[in-house]
Amino acid sequence: MNLSCTTRRRLHRSGRIAAGGLILMPLISVSIGLLIYFKRVGEGGPDGEGKSYIETVVDARKSAQEMTSEIELLNFHKELRMHAISNNDKYPSLEKLLDYSSIAQKLLYARGGEQPLCIYIEGQSESSDSWNVLAYEANVSEGEVGMVLLKSGLVQTMTADQIAEALQQTKDNLAGK
Repeated sequence: MNLSCTTRRRLHRSGRIAAGGLILMPLISVSIGLLIYFKRVGEGGPDGEGKSYIETVVDARKSAQEMTSEIELLNFHKELRMHAISNNDKYPSLEKLLDYSSIAQKLLYARGGEQPLCIYIEGQSESSDSWNVLAYEANVSEGEVGMVLLKSGLVQTMTADQIAEALQQTKDNLAGK
C-alpha cells in the first residue's frame, strides 16, 4: 500500500489529535475531581465535618499571637534577671522597669486609660519561691486562658481561676505565710 505524502500527513495529524484527546480527557476529569474535593475540604472536610479554611486561619493566627506573648514574657524574665544580678538579687520596681525596659513598656504600660497587657508583681527577688507569679495577662475573663510568667522563667497557660489561685499563693509567699 503506497500512500501519498498528503494522505500520510492527514493520518498523522488525526492520530495526534486522537492521542492528545485520550491523554487530556483523564487529566481534565482528575483536575475537576480534585477541585471539587478541595472545595469540599475548604467547606469543612470531605464529609462536611471539621474546620473551614477561615476557622483554620483564625486558629493559626491565635497560635501565633500566643507564641508572641510567650516570647515577650520570656524576654521580660531575662531583663528582670539581668537587673537582679546587678542589684543584690532584687527585681526592680514597676517605675524602674518602665524607665529602662522597652519590653516592660510594651507589656506593662497602660496607654490612655487602657488596662496594660500584663500585670507585674513587685517585691520579689532571686530567692523568692520559683512558683511565684512575676507577671500575668491582665484581661483574662472567666472561661478563658491567659499566659502567666513564673519566677522560675516558665510561661504557663492558665484559666482565670488558676491565675487567681496562683496570685493568692504568690501573695501568701511574699507575706511570709
